[in-house]
Amino acid sequence: MKISLAWLRELIDLPEPAAEIAERLTMTGFEVEAVHRAGAHLAGVVAGEVLEVRAHPGRADMHVVVVGDADGRRDVVCGAPNIPAPGGRTAYAPPGARLGDVVVEARRVGGVESLGVLCSESDLGIGADASGLLVLPPDVRPGASLVEALCLHDHVLDVNVTPNRPDGLGHLGIARELGTIFRRPVRLPQAPSFQRAPRELELRVRVDDPSGCPRYGAQVVRDLAVRPSPWAIRYRLHLLGVRAVSNLVDVTNLVLLLFSQPLHAFDLAKLRGGAIVVRRARDGETMFTLDGLERRFVPDDVLICDGEGPVAVAGVMGGLSSEIRDDTRDVLLECAHFDPPSIRRTSHRLGLSSESSYRFERGTDRGGVPRSLAYAAGLMAELGGGRVCGEAIDAGGAGPDPAPVRLRPSRVTRIVGREFAPEEIRGTLERLGCRLAPASGGALDVVAPGWRPDLTREIDLVEEIARIGGYDSLPGTPPTVTAGPRAPGNWERLATLRRVLIARGLAETVNHVFADLPTLQAFGATAAGCVPLKNPLDAGRALLRTTLLPGLLGDVRLAFAHRLPGAALFEIGKTFHRRPGGAPGLPDEAWRLGIVLAGKRLDGLAGNAADWDLYDLAAMLAAVADGSLRRPWALRPAAERVPWCHPRSACLVELDGAEAGFAGEIHPATADRLDVPRGVQLLELELGPERFRSGPDKVRELPRFPAVRRDLAAVFDEAVAAGDVVAEARKLGPAFLDDVSVFDVYRGKGIPEGKKSMAFALVYRHAERTLTEDEVEAAHGRVVDGLVSRFGVTIRK
Repeated sequence: MKISLAWLRELIDLPEPAAEIAERLTMTGFEVEAVHRAGAHLAGVVAGEVLEVRAHPGRADMHVVVVGDADGRRDVVCGAPNIPAPGGRTAYAPPGARLGDVVVEARRVGGVESLGVLCSESDLGIGADASGLLVLPPDVRPGASLVEALCLHDHVLDVNVTPNRPDGLGHLGIARELGTIFRRPVRLPQAPSFQRAPRELELRVRVDDPSGCPRYGAQVVRDLAVRPSPWAIRYRLHLLGVRAVSNLVDVTNLVLLLFSQPLHAFDLAKLRGGAIVVRRARDGETMFTLDGLERRFVPDDVLICDGEGPVAVAGVMGGLSSEIRDDTRDVLLECAHFDPPSIRRTSHRLGLSSESSYRFERGTDRGGVPRSLAYAAGLMAELGGGRVCGEAIDAGGAGPDPAPVRLRPSRVTRIVGREFAPEEIRGTLERLGCRLAPASGGALDVVAPGWRPDLTREIDLVEEIARIGGYDSLPGTPPTVTAGPRAPGNWERLATLRRVLIARGLAETVNHVFADLPTLQAFGATAAGCVPLKNPLDAGRALLRTTLLPGLLGDVRLAFAHRLPGAALFEIGKTFHRRPGGAPGLPDEAWRLGIVLAGKRLDGLAGNAADWDLYDLAAMLAAVADGSLRRPWALRPAAERVPWCHPRSACLVELDGAEAGFAGEIHPATADRLDVPRGVQLLELELGPERFRSGPDKVRELPRFPAVRRDLAAVFDEAVAAGDVVAEARKLGPAFLDDVSVFDVYRGKGIPEGKKSMAFALVYRHAERTLTEDEVEAAHGRVVDGLVSRFGVTIRK
């Protein structure tokens, strides 16, 4: 936000230099990023008197102008179309003067030496008009500094206004802030005096959507003439980064920059039906906005309509059909207070942002609508030579006062760290514009002013007292640290998990928590179980995620779009779920781990890498369970429970025998529906604190005696899970059965339909001695016989 120091000094006494004012604002929360000194770039530019104008001897499009200043007469070659007649004044940059970074020098133009330059607003960098010379008033003394003659001296502060302080988006708000800091009164801007003419036409205003537009003000100004604004107004707008358009449009921009209150001016002759209606849009309704584009609306959008249809997008942009033109004579001024979330949704959905929407999205002062409207109407009548007709229309009114906030001085002391005198607290709050009433126990009931929508809680008031008192004045108290062992918190647990996954070659991603319903439904979510957002950033993603997979699959889609051969990604984050039975309160939040493996493995030679498969996913699960969670794990086939995974690989993940997630290859239909490659391996795991086993790491002594391996291959029913066979073998085996693992699964030639061959490695090892051949054979025989009995299998020789 650009702030003119000269304008501030019209509102409050500020003898301090610009640097000190910038420092005080920064220390109280309005960071001043830069201070620009206006006029400093025009050293040596003066007012020149035109003494003579004659034709250029060699250029038909040029003239030779004899200019007089304090140093005498000089010839200047000029091609502008509006050279003043002799006796007129214009801006003159003699040799040696500076125009920004350019030093003016004498040079020959068409064979005639030109001793300097006659300048336009654009040449001088004080306006946008490049069509002709800047013509000065006739009473300006020749040779006078242009900066002094036109009062170009100013300092422009670039202020970073935080979203919670919409009052800082206007000069009056910054003046109020400085009045609080320096303990000085602020002079409220007064509307130019005017006599209200009789109301000459009947204009009806109806607000059908009071939630979207709590207050709507309108004023008719007639018999206006459209012309350029006075120089002082055009220069002020230029300094603040706003293009001057015409006197009528410039008034609305001045009020916006002064009060942080957007206005809109309609050409009254273009409004149909003698009515203004504020309502929600009808689905599919359209209108051309001022930028010339046709906009299509949805029922969530608030529109300003005349008697026949839309004429403006409320709080965002006006309509093309009713804009101010050169032939406009009568104007309807709109000054309203709109619902910030509604404006934000419409602006974001349309991809249409404006200075008005920027302010309405953050909140405007509902109580300030009449003042801003009267100021604009009076100034417009003055600049356009018109008449303010009738009393202003005010639909909705000021509304109820905000609820008082109870402030306890003891709370201020405890949070800030030092005691504030009661009169200091009262003085600070009163200078902020708050209304105070005593309450029991020395507390205060505080009603915040309408321009401070951020003051809604006791902690907000405490912050204001500390902020105005000066953060640099607060005592510094070193924290007391108690050293000693403590149980690892969530951060430490997750940090260990991250290290395990990164060591396995995975890359971590962080995705938005927003999602759309069709994508969540692809992973088993229901509309009733999802948490909707009241004010989504993107209308297409209006729910909080119930799974991490949509974001991870979006990352896979992006990786393959960039022609990467594969992706191995994980995310650790929260998912959000409605409370059971729709119980009130905040949604349940759950930490989860999501893993996706897609395309080629990243450790193979170029062109020879194998695809990721379910065994790789199992290896990742083993690394997580053994290296971080310290829990025994298992994969249980459950195609009916995980329908978004391929039936042959859909599994539930169990930790310590309890269900904790799912794993498997994405179902081809799901992959096609979400536009991701087929064959992606998915894993999602709940990460509640109970999943992590605390305590020091446990180690096992390296074996001192040799192991004996026996392989077992058998034909099983298709429904038998390898994990069940492993568990049964461990149960059947002796204490020295050290390990059981599957190393091959085969379906195909020689194996009947509905069957599969699985091969297992059984490792026998005694911790205290070397096993004999007879001991191993006896133990292995009992395991084989037990598996044959339990599963009815055929042993393959």
